[in-house]
Amino acid sequence: MTSVPLARICIVDDEAANMRALCDTLRDHGYGTEGFTAGEEALGALRERPFDVLLTDLMMPGMDGVALLGAALKIDAHVVGVLMTGKGTIETAVQAMQAGALDYVLKPLKVSALLPVLSRAVAVRQLRLENLDLRNTVAIHELNQAIAYTLDVNVLLDKVADAALAQFEADEASVMLLAEGAEFLRVAAVRGERRETLLGSRVPIGKGIAGHVAAHREPLVLQGEVREAGLAPLYPRPGIQTALCMPMMTRNKLVGVLNVNYTQKARTIPFGQIKVLSIFANAAAAGIEASRLYEDERKTYGRYREVLYMAADGIISIDQDQRIVLFNGGAEKIFGYDPEEVLGKPITVLLPQEMAETHHRHVEAFGQGPDQSRAMGRRERLVGRRKDGTLLNVEVGISKRSENSDLLYTAVVRDVTQRVEDEDHIAQLNERLNQAQRMEGLGRLAGGVAHDFNNLLTVIMAYSELQIEDLSTNDPRRADLEGILHAARQAADLTRQLLAFSRRQVLELKVLNLNDVVAGIEKMLQRVIGEDLDLAMALTPDLGAVRADPGQLEQVLMNLVVNARDAMPDGGQVTIETAAVELDDAYAKTHSPVVPGPYVLLAVSDTGVGMDEATKNRIFEPFFTTKELGKGTGLGLATVYGIVKQSGGHVWVYSEPGRGTTFKIYLPRVTEPAEALHPVGAGAEVQGGSETILVVEDQADVRTVVRKVLERCGYSILEADRPSAALALADAARALPDLLITDVVMPELNGRELARQLEARWPGLKVLYLSGYTDDAIVRHGVLESGVSFLQKPFTPDTLARKVRQVLDSRS
Repeated sequence: MTSVPLARICIVDDEAANMRALCDTLRDHGYGTEGFTAGEEALGALRERPFDVLLTDLMMPGMDGVALLGAALKIDAHVVGVLMTGKGTIETAVQAMQAGALDYVLKPLKVSALLPVLSRAVAVRQLRLENLDLRNTVAIHELNQAIAYTLDVNVLLDKVADAALAQFEADEASVMLLAEGAEFLRVAAVRGERRETLLGSRVPIGKGIAGHVAAHREPLVLQGEVREAGLAPLYPRPGIQTALCMPMMTRNKLVGVLNVNYTQKARTIPFGQIKVLSIFANAAAAGIEASRLYEDERKTYGRYREVLYMAADGIISIDQDQRIVLFNGGAEKIFGYDPEEVLGKPITVLLPQEMAETHHRHVEAFGQGPDQSRAMGRRERLVGRRKDGTLLNVEVGISKRSENSDLLYTAVVRDVTQRVEDEDHIAQLNERLNQAQRMEGLGRLAGGVAHDFNNLLTVIMAYSELQIEDLSTNDPRRADLEGILHAARQAADLTRQLLAFSRRQVLELKVLNLNDVVAGIEKMLQRVIGEDLDLAMALTPDLGAVRADPGQLEQVLMNLVVNARDAMPDGGQVTIETAAVELDDAYAKTHSPVVPGPYVLLAVSDTGVGMDEATKNRIFEPFFTTKELGKGTGLGLATVYGIVKQSGGHVWVYSEPGRGTTFKIYLPRVTEPAEALHPVGAGAEVQGGSETILVVEDQADVRTVVRKVLERCGYSILEADRPSAALALADAARALPDLLITDVVMPELNGRELARQLEARWPGLKVLYLSGYTDDAIVRHGVLESGVSFLQKPFTPDTLARKVRQVLDSRS
């Protein structure tokens, strides 16, 4: 027997040495790996055996990584693709996403960067497989219904074996029942080549695979030829490649063991498949147990009546006048009546009023005409009414027979209210999963676009301001340059919103009171909504504190209030509310992925036009807007969504057409005392200096404009276009620079690693990081590390000069 690997990964790289090294490394971390140097070889393997992840190089001769992933998805729609590439640009991201890849990793590979990507890929694979199992719920339910209503135990056993073979695409399936006295298992039904050999054979409890499972009452998954560790007596013939053995339990009682074997080739058994088989095995156990009871109780009329009244399902018979003549114990539990309360009364007492009016016509037509036999076996879902007046969902199967020339109708009733709720919940989970995957893909694309644009905007804004400074106030060219600068600032606002939506902005968190944030922006909000609308405040004292970026929360409030204003063209009221709340398990169950616990609520409500369901499902998507062309970018609510999620919170919207809208934001409550919020003024005139600054930036235009801005401020500038050049400069330099300014995302080394190596050469070196989006080199989940100086691109010359002076004047 061999242990099952953490996940199976197919690795494709035309560099054989790289491929073999990667296989060995990942194998050491618990993954099962197979490596190939050509796409066609990998596709051949995918056709023969399943893989969880396809990890392939992007640029390869013959078939590149994009074409290989597309062909692999046609073989296995649930395999998760990860591309390896030597370049990391927005074009690479778009190309990978269009091909269906989950992510891409940069070469040369770092195991520390690759392992989290693979872990997420395996989790996505598991979700896809479990989602497939959920889609099969209806088919499995129908199978369970057939089991539950088959009373002949031999027929039932054949159905279980047939269904197991088909449902799990196995080569062999067998049902082994626990014999009386619980000393051995007897093979009661077999499907596969060894039917004649195994049928009727016995296996002692504790011996062989099935005996082991029966003794321990736990499932067992085995791979490789199952002929080791004393298990061979159960399998006299070699060739079992994968075996899945499941105990059949009902009411904590072992009924038997269900075996599913694969003899043609080894199979990886996903966790979701094991869960499905467990549900199926226990349903079969319940059916077998019910069949046994029926067989036993049928021997005498009295015992038959006892079983009838003990059945979990409701069994109700009515005469030809539609009056109740039989009402068993299951019906008592379902409807809440004692038999004496309903016997002799019309069946309509168990139905809602709207169904009662038409019920007699359905009974008269039941079983008539050419489709009589089909009607007799059909089960329908109806609505019933309990004694207390509450409604419930029931599944009903009806039979009709003649008794002394009188007609008797018997209904088997099952309460499926919980199942209906579960099915609705599953549908909601599927929808949320699809929406989360869609938002994740949009966020990845938006973040990459913002990163590239921020480099361009940095150059445009800086050169525009430098040129404006050099022109006199009456120079006609000044207005043109100010127009360019204004457009660049608008573009920078758009990229900031894209970064907020994609959760790739940098947050500077503070422990704060939401009431202080609302109070600080109240006057500005009043100006935004104008005189035609009322702004009401409902702020709860003793609110508790949250950990968030106050500037970002102000952006959230501004966007929600603007959205509310636009939804009330004829006037109305905007209400801002805060409260300390406790979200319990019941709320979390219906609002995944909320974790129960203490939160602070920030709600913004309006009395405007409201939204329908279709609009609500899309409002947080970037660029989606219901406003007229030119009246909105569709990024306001996307920005709200990104900021709240990156702050660890949750946002929900409640709205109906014509009844207004409420946005509720829940941020986790913390126990630390809130800090005081101080408004940031314009500041004094920018001061320059004479210090020496090393600028490291791989984008030449950005590097040049940074140098020009700082030279105007009097600084001496050293510059390098890549980390290796900066390190060489450090080795050759005689004097210690006062400050390192470095981009975060660069080839060779990221900014943090470069800073560490330079700090080792120059102790006391101060560092200022630049970046167009977040990177885990200097942040953790978008939150700036303590003591790190950071400047977000795009920035103006004034902003750069102020930040440089601030870092230089700070204590080490």
